Amino acid sequence: MESRIIKQNIEELSSVADNRAIYRILTKIRTDVKTRENIEIFLTEGGLSPLIELIKKPNEKIIDVSLSILGNCCTVEKCAKKAGELGVVAPLILLLSTMTSDSIQCRVCRILGNIAALDGIAEAISSRGVSSILLTILDDTKPIATLVMAVRLVSKLWKIQSFRMETCKNGMAKRMMMILIKHSRNVGVPTAVVAKEPDALAKMHPKKEFRESTRKMFNSMVKNLENARSDVFDYSVLGKDQPQDMKTEEFLAPTEPDKCDLFNGILRCLQMMVKDEKVFMDHQINADGNGFKCLMALCKGQFRVLVLSILSALAFEQFTRYDMGCAHAVSMASELLQCYSSGDPDSFLTDLEVRCCVNIICLLASEACNRAKIRHSDALKILLQRFRETQCRQELDMIMYGFTFFKYDQMSICLLVREGLIGALIKRLTEELVEAKVDHVPIKKPIEIKLAKRKRFKASDIDIIMKRLRSNSPMCSNFAEPGSPNSSSGMNANHGSPSSFCSISPKSASPRSTDLESDDESATYSPVCSDSDEDMPLRRAKEKRDLPAVEIAVVDVDENTTESLDVGLIDIEPSTHENALLEAMVEKDTKEIESEISTIQRILLLLRDMPRMLPHAPELAKMESLTALIKTCRFISNPQAYCNNILYFVVQDTKNFVPLLQNDFVIDVYKLRHTGYDHTDCQSCQEMISISISVLSALTGIAESGYGRGELAHYLLTGEQEMRKHVAILTTFIIREPKFLYTFLVDHSALYTIMEIILTDDKELGEKACLGITALANNLNICDSNDTDNSDHPTYDEENYSTACDGDAISFVVKDSQRVDFSENILKHISDVFYSMLTSDFKESINREIHIADISVAGIKYFLNLIMLSRSDSLESVPLAFSMTPALEAYELSIRYMLSDIETALLGVIRKIVSEINVLSVFEWAMMNNNRQLLEISVYYYLSSDICGKKKLLMYREADLSEYGTQWNQLILDTIVDKCVASMEVS
Repeated sequence: MESRIIKQNIEELSSVADNRAIYRILTKIRTDVKTRENIEIFLTEGGLSPLIELIKKPNEKIIDVSLSILGNCCTVEKCAKKAGELGVVAPLILLLSTMTSDSIQCRVCRILGNIAALDGIAEAISSRGVSSILLTILDDTKPIATLVMAVRLVSKLWKIQSFRMETCKNGMAKRMMMILIKHSRNVGVPTAVVAKEPDALAKMHPKKEFRESTRKMFNSMVKNLENARSDVFDYSVLGKDQPQDMKTEEFLAPTEPDKCDLFNGILRCLQMMVKDEKVFMDHQINADGNGFKCLMALCKGQFRVLVLSILSALAFEQFTRYDMGCAHAVSMASELLQCYSSGDPDSFLTDLEVRCCVNIICLLASEACNRAKIRHSDALKILLQRFRETQCRQELDMIMYGFTFFKYDQMSICLLVREGLIGALIKRLTEELVEAKVDHVPIKKPIEIKLAKRKRFKASDIDIIMKRLRSNSPMCSNFAEPGSPNSSSGMNANHGSPSSFCSISPKSASPRSTDLESDDESATYSPVCSDSDEDMPLRRAKEKRDLPAVEIAVVDVDENTTESLDVGLIDIEPSTHENALLEAMVEKDTKEIESEISTIQRILLLLRDMPRMLPHAPELAKMESLTALIKTCRFISNPQAYCNNILYFVVQDTKNFVPLLQNDFVIDVYKLRHTGYDHTDCQSCQEMISISISVLSALTGIAESGYGRGELAHYLLTGEQEMRKHVAILTTFIIREPKFLYTFLVDHSALYTIMEIILTDDKELGEKACLGITALANNLNICDSNDTDNSDHPTYDEENYSTACDGDAISFVVKDSQRVDFSENILKHISDVFYSMLTSDFKESINREIHIADISVAGIKYFLNLIMLSRSDSLESVPLAFSMTPALEAYELSIRYMLSDIETALLGVIRKIVSEINVLSVFEWAMMNNNRQLLEISVYYYLSSDICGKKKLLMYREADLSEYGTQWNQLILDTIVDKCVASMEVS
């Protein structure tokens, strides 16, 4: 039945020519074509073509009803596509630019918004200059319904790049803000009458005359301070009374449904503009100077999430922060956070809103006035609470960035430290170190600069060149006035970034501008709009421009009268999809903070700069803090720039001396010398060694003072057994003065305690004691002074000696009756002992065999190789033996046959190859043969070898259990004491 009626109405519409009849038929059609089914029937019967022709007629009533029907038809995707194919865009744009009727303008914007969901049609609409037309419609004198549809059309066309750029240039955002300002202004606040009053200088010095330039400069300063409205300056200096807060709000969020619909649309449209073209938005959002004040008022209402996302994005722009600060954005965000932390369910903020507030507070903290407001509003405590609780990485980084500005304010930094900032930073640092990777850098080699030869000109050539330059070149513009567009010191200068964390001044560390880019561009709030609101849930359908098919909802029409035109209420509360979009926008703004500097480095920068403001930081002296800092030294690429100052601050504080004695901090710092990485030419590893030396030197200064010696003596003489052992070990690391060292080691028996720990105590404590012996040997300069050979040694060829056998061979009979032949002539010429043996009646000469039963084949071959080298005077660099046994056997033979050159060379070889594995054999051989040189080599190696504590402990205990254990123990003690006494005598 309905199909027949609709078809009949379409046929009548095409056949009649009277305007009254046409209007009557159109009214029937609008009544019938309400549902999606009827709209599809209307499309099938060819009803769109007559409608499009009718909107071209010069009859306002017919145009109005036709637009109403056409708008509802275009809520269906098929109809929208068909209308675009029939050329509906051109007449609609013409109507929009020529008709002044608010109803027609509203309906045209509604239709264009519905069909603009299709990308091809959106391009066609944008190409016809619709941006300039919409600019004339977005006027605060227009009805709210028209404004809602115009704003909606702007949001639908925003995906077109050309429309976006044109919109930004013609100031459409400013028009929208003026609409918000007008409809949110509180009519109960009387307009202030500005009376001309004497300037500040005239009030302060009425009898004194000033130059006009001075007066202007001072008045400009007063104006800036008044806009700041901070408590960091005295208003009496300006000759004015302290301003009182207004009892009545200047702006209020609307409660009427139509205004809420308008505000919601404008704010979402502004949100997209700020997201994509943030750099153009500062001046436009501020509008007539009340834009940010208006937004602050709207934050208290139902538009809070939208406004906060806009302000959060704008806060990343350097030039926006001043206007936001004057509008008390920091106070607003601090108040919201304070209400959130109070636990009041009415003031509950979502995680997204909290992050927006955090962004606003931390980014605006670059200004001193804003920092005072933040401190007085208790926002610092709330930020610290969020820093402990939140799991959002972007929020953590932003809070740390904001904290960096408060290091210039001692009151703020003391408040943060008192509330537990250091503990929170250390906890965060420990978490980051779990997943951290080594980030070392190689040593930077100097760049070789090649100097090019300059061409020399004659005086006449120079005159010709200068004349040509003067005649052809315009006036130089590189030397513009300061602040001018051509000046490098003007307002276009780079202001840094949150990642830079410049420590020179808070002003120079403002964040850089980041582009709001989102992978999800579906920031639309209603895909289609009709004349009725019967099907509101369908208006919340999601829309993405990259989808091939756009879902368009069906909305019914209203009654006949245009006065009751209802454009439909837009959702006040954003959907789940929109919340995800807003969250993505906020995270896009803050994610680039991590691109230039790591979270670990940010934490270290905060900890590094705080000691400049604090006399004492006991939390840094806790073991968990120190452990995290020392571990950090092993991971980051430049530990000296970050960790050295923090650790130095801890150890130079006398109050921390005793707590540091009660843990393994000193030992851990010493272990930094053993980087644990097989890195060659590594700058980071070298810096770790420098940190170890620097920090221990600072601790030595306190330990050798009267206070430090007293504490150490107290623990060594009267402390508990475990503490006495621990302090005895630490003494070897931090005491360097020989006089004090002798007192602690001998008089207070610290040295004997250490040796007892090494030989009898548990392994962990014994390893620390062995490291202490190494540190002690370095302090006393106990080392083998002859070990200075750093030359490269040739590769050892075991069979090289065999080339000497030339027919006069003589055999060496060694262990297991093995024989090794060698040249008899060479032996006669190399040693008098061999000459006498082989030219006399000895059995060696008769049998042509030399029996050496206590020497191995490897030992005799190594010895013969050295004989061959001695003939060519090349003993300065001899091949190293494969193991210590052949070297010791060759050394014994060199003594036996009085080959002093080979003996000296072999001492150098033994020094080179001695290790924790073979040092005991060297020591035992020296004791068995009463050899002073090898005894010195072995004892010095036991003391000064820079190996890990575990290997050294095994080496010590093996020596103690050997045949000469008692002698070894006494030699170690005597060497340390004698060296200490000798150092005292020298000093």
